[in-house]
Amino acid sequence: MKFMLLIPCALLPYSVLFLLYCMFSGFLMDTVFHENALELLMYLGMFIFISLCCNLAFFILCIKRKWNARQVSLINMFVKLIHIPAYTIIFVLGLIFSVTVFTFAISFIFIIVDCLTIFMTGLIGTSAVIRCYRENKVSKKSAKIIAFFQYIFCVDIAASIILYIRSGRKASVI
Repeated sequence: MKFMLLIPCALLPYSVLFLLYCMFSGFLMDTVFHENALELLMYLGMFIFISLCCNLAFFILCIKRKWNARQVSLINMFVKLIHIPAYTIIFVLGLIFSVTVFTFAISFIFIIVDCLTIFMTGLIGTSAVIRCYRENKVSKKSAKIIAFFQYIFCVDIAASIILYIRSGRKASVI
């Protein structure tokens, strides 16, 4: 139940792809957004705001309620792994859209949303690092390094896997 707060964050990159699909499909743009690109951007803004609020709530609850480090590390890794297909598609489409002046703005929106998503998943990763440190699963030095890596694109996935593996340990080794 506590991980339900992370559903908006997990779906955020996919919602961007859905909005892009809506924009280029006549039927959905007409029926859902009434041919209004401003409504489309407002939806994206609201979804980002909801995701950010849910992630902040998760971060605070994870620290205050002392959730299990192993579970938080697993969900951190899971959310980051779920994003891989969306990031791959967004990257390829971003390259394609950056070729022309008419679609360059879409590439810029992709960059902004990706940075926000990395920040949000970094919050999840940081909460997992804090839980692991407090349960003596990682040392202070390792915790700082892994927490830093939670905010770096692509490296965050490897850091979340390493953190999950370390969260299963009995005592701090490194």
